[in-house]
Amino acid sequence: MAMIGEGKTRGQAAILKIESSHNQNTAAIRVDDKVYKSQLLYFYLVFKYEDNRRVGSGNNQKALNKERIKSILIPLPSINEQQLIVDELESKLTICDKIEETINQSLQQAETLRQSILKQAFEGKLA
Repeated sequence: MAMIGEGKTRGQAAILKIESSHNQNTAAIRVDDKVYKSQLLYFYLVFKYEDNRRVGSGNNQKALNKERIKSILIPLPSINEQQLIVDELESKLTICDKIEETINQSLQQAETLRQSILKQAFEGKLA
């Protein structure tokens, strides 16, 4: 989890699927997959993003710290229920991704049409 940043950075979470190192600007949250699904923790941290950003402290640049990260309360359903939740979230978010893709394509088509109309107007070809 990103610890500092004024833009979108502070409070952003990610799942690393490779070995890596980090510095004081990030918090590594290690998850035992036998106890907690890392995907569920990720979805929960995305859900709590705004709350996590607000608890940052500091004068010049707000920041999270180890104690604030450790104090985040997370729900702890059974491991089977966690997997069901993850599966359902992934299914719903896939639908959201497809809708977003359709919207982006429509916006691009609208912009292309807008440019075409403007071109016709400035070439005196609008009827």
